[in-house]
Amino acid sequence: EENPSTHYDSILYSEIAPKLREIEVNSNRVKVEVIGQSAGGHDLFLVTLSDPQAMGRLGRYQAIRNTMLKDPEKAQEMIDKFGDFKVPVFINGSIHGGEYPGVDAAIRLIETLAYEDTPEVQAILENVILLVNVVQNPDGRIAGTRSNSNGFDMNRDFMTQSQPETRATVKILTEWNPMVTLDLHGFVNPMLIEPCTPPHNPNYEYDLYLQWALNQAYAMEDELEVQLGSSYVPARIPYRDWSDGWDDWGAQYVPMYAMYHGSYGHTLETPSRAEDGVDAHYAAVWGALNFVAENREAMIHDQIEIYRRGILDLPQMLIPDELINETQYEQYNELTIQEFPAAYVIPVAQPLQLSTHQPARLIEFLLFNDVQVEKASQGFSLGEVNYPKGTYIVWMDQPKRGLANTFLDAGPDLSDIEGLTFYSPPSVWSQPYLWGASIAVMEEEMDIKTNTVTKADAPQGSLEGGKAEAYAFVPTSIAAFQVANDLLAQGVPLYRAPEPIDGHGAGAIIVPGDKSLANELVNGYALDVFALKEMPASAVPMFEQTIAVYGDEGVEHAVKTLGFD
Repeated sequence: EENPSTHYDSILYSEIAPKLREIEVNSNRVKVEVIGQSAGGHDLFLVTLSDPQAMGRLGRYQAIRNTMLKDPEKAQEMIDKFGDFKVPVFINGSIHGGEYPGVDAAIRLIETLAYEDTPEVQAILENVILLVNVVQNPDGRIAGTRSNSNGFDMNRDFMTQSQPETRATVKILTEWNPMVTLDLHGFVNPMLIEPCTPPHNPNYEYDLYLQWALNQAYAMEDELEVQLGSSYVPARIPYRDWSDGWDDWGAQYVPMYAMYHGSYGHTLETPSRAEDGVDAHYAAVWGALNFVAENREAMIHDQIEIYRRGILDLPQMLIPDELINETQYEQYNELTIQEFPAAYVIPVAQPLQLSTHQPARLIEFLLFNDVQVEKASQGFSLGEVNYPKGTYIVWMDQPKRGLANTFLDAGPDLSDIEGLTFYSPPSVWSQPYLWGASIAVMEEEMDIKTNTVTKADAPQGSLEGGKAEAYAFVPTSIAAFQVANDLLAQGVPLYRAPEPIDGHGAGAIIVPGDKSLANELVNGYALDVFALKEMPASAVPMFEQTIAVYGDEGVEHAVKTLGFD
């Protein structure tokens, strides 16, 4: 049973697939794909829309986008020389399920561009490849909730990417690197159109972002007046209208995460829950598309400049004086510019890591997010630590250095900056610290030969030999918790060592002295297993645990991930 909007006749989730299929069949400007499923098992739809000639050359356009990352100066020259290049614009529909108008506005926009032939439509089709994630949160739309069926607010999930809907959106952004990202929300009256107030995360190339994002916001505001007529009220543009309180510091939001891929990202908060809320979203997006059609070449030139600065390790630039609101910036100047290190060093195994699981997970995460990772083809020393051949190195002279640094850096100390406020947590994070992965910072570049990595080394376990009455492993990875819960569920007797044993820390989990089981733990779960000549007298029997969660969806997700009931 679906829960539509109580304020207007919103399209049901079950009606979206037939509607998109109808449009695709009747328009040669449209392609519809299922790009994954939600946590609740509902399809996620991506609509790609442009003029018919472009629809046959989407692979070519993506190849040109890849040239922007590999050779940005060549890409800038190509655009200057030929001019005939369409830019991708990404629309994200209602990541909060109960904010209904975004999806309806997205479908109305698709219908307009699929069927109409006005000069404005033709101009947009000639300049833009439109990518529409039609209903980013099917579970929430069906239930009428902000969250998905796992209870997650996915507009807080783009730093950790724990949800399938989030990962599907990340994949669109890494494959297309859209020049503009518009995330459709509600409800702020008058309508809110970003860019944001300070503090701005120093990992952005904010000077390149701001001039286009701010002028595009003005264009969206102007289109509201054109289309809404007598009901028009000037939009709230936080950067222009507020001193603080609506920041773009955290990468957990869709537009802010997209900014690290070179996108001019905006959150749009429609003012009304009723049909006129759909009208406002539609008008604002239409204004953005017209602005892109008119300014495409200059905008794409500056997007490529973001990548060029990264590859050439060029310094960041201050926000131009003409764009600065002085009342906002006095207390935030120290956060404006980022000093990037030469590289981050990520060892692969013990004794420099808890286990091989943590670096493998971190490297796969970086690669999934389009961060370039390399591996040392020789041993080297950094500080007083010797790192073996095969150590991962994330060089920071890469096109998306801001994203790499956002994930890996411990971040600035924000505690002593007077008056600093954030719209929403988190404001401090670090994937290595949170995930238990050891890393080192290489401040100055070293002469180390490295090779490109396309996937992380799979976690590897080990088995200490010798005669064994029992075997044990220390729970230093998610897999160790999962297998302990699996074995208990199978009725295998397990014990816990409350004190250190054989040079290993307290809390080791002891399994029976069955070598085939020990080998399974090593080969099947990549655990580090050691033999015990005798069972410790202090060993405590383990039992299956049933856990009640008094906390948020993150706590519940963590407990389930570890294999607890």
